[in-house]
Amino acid sequence: MGEGIITECESPPWPRWVLVALTLLGVFKGTPIQANRRCLLCRQKREGIECIFEGEDDTPESEKDIDAHHNQSAEDSEAAHASRLDRKCAVCLSLLWNADGAVVSEFSNAVPRYLNSRLCGILSSLCIILCLGLSLVIMFLYIYNFWGSSENLTHFVSFMTYVVVLDGISLVCTVFNAMSWTPVKDGSWCEVFHLDYTARRLRCLAGRRFPLPEALFLSLIIVWVFVNNSMQAVNLAQYLTKPANATPKVIVDMSLNDPIPGDIFRFLKNIMDFIISLVGLPLFASFWFYILVMRRALAAELNLVLIFIKRNEGNLVQCRRRIAEIYREFGLLREVLAVLVPFVMASSVLGLTVHITWNYDVYSSPMENIARENLLINIFIFSEKLMLLIIPLLAVGNVSIDYVWSQFMYALSRQRSFDNEKFWDQLLSYAVEINTECKGHHVMLFLAVISLYLGRNITDQKLDYRGIGRAL
Repeated sequence: MGEGIITECESPPWPRWVLVALTLLGVFKGTPIQANRRCLLCRQKREGIECIFEGEDDTPESEKDIDAHHNQSAEDSEAAHASRLDRKCAVCLSLLWNADGAVVSEFSNAVPRYLNSRLCGILSSLCIILCLGLSLVIMFLYIYNFWGSSENLTHFVSFMTYVVVLDGISLVCTVFNAMSWTPVKDGSWCEVFHLDYTARRLRCLAGRRFPLPEALFLSLIIVWVFVNNSMQAVNLAQYLTKPANATPKVIVDMSLNDPIPGDIFRFLKNIMDFIISLVGLPLFASFWFYILVMRRALAAELNLVLIFIKRNEGNLVQCRRRIAEIYREFGLLREVLAVLVPFVMASSVLGLTVHITWNYDVYSSPMENIARENLLINIFIFSEKLMLLIIPLLAVGNVSIDYVWSQFMYALSRQRSFDNEKFWDQLLSYAVEINTECKGHHVMLFLAVISLYLGRNITDQKLDYRGIGRAL
């Protein structure tokens, strides 16, 4: 990244496992990648909007002439404008840097054409809708069958805290897929899952070649999803091959009073539960792998921002503009996680607490055979509940993503020099001022405490899960 040297190159092909995750999430819609975004000031000039940096414009006359030409052809696409990008706009140029500092504006080889197609987008959306639909159906069956049955509250809460998490991820992906067939409004949270946003982030992770990001995390979730789905398949096979007269009498007696007959309920539950696990767990894992890659890409871009600021030390206007650009991209991801992480954490903590309480009651029960006969179900539940709790924490790296900006602020403060003390004071003040407080993690801590209390105070429950099928 030699100063003053500008090199251009094409984006290398994206890693296959990244393409798999994006396909499962329905990111590809057959639209071309338009990741050559201009800075806010240049976009405002082109659109004829009053400049928010009025009085601080240091643009040379030659650049203003070119921007006037851009305004005359406003109906052209964003990519066409970016191809005529004036190289004297240092902020726009820095937005196109890859990990090596080269300018990347071409993404034709990044994604195979057969993946980035309307057919692929439709199939992915149908799989997500299938998972969401079956999850809602089985939630309705549980509510209808167990509502008001206090002795089955452990089973009911344990399963609901599992399925609502998968529902939440499926719902986010469904809403995004429904909105992304039309142009996404600038600043909308759905932009985080748009192909253009993805391309802008991945550009900062790739150089001449694009190594697979977060290979260890990816290996973990692949193995974990495979193990959980394998156990689910074994559970379904045992249920389908189990003789009808092998069901424990106590469970038959319990099911006779259910609104839905016990045999019908167990059959529907095991079949739908297997399909939900087969589709929902890979979707859940892909979602958080995507979040982790985006977080790592933002951290890589923040390092490029530090290089830009060091090169332009003393030019307060340009450095402020570059910080504003990266904070906008960071803020979109934080907006999504500020809502989603508290919901997932609170649900997972409640479900895990309920299951630990169930284990405590089972292993302290005078009926010693219950613990032994429910051992396989117990392993199933622990594995998937731990997955729902640990995977998001590893992906975010904390209970919130605010620490990424704090690390950037610390790194920025270390760059300051005595020669430009006023410049650094004003720049650091701006970086602090632009960072609005996010209170999502406070809500998460409150919900987690409530979940711990509620989960531990469920008593007088029926402990044998075998006849109900798998309880999550």
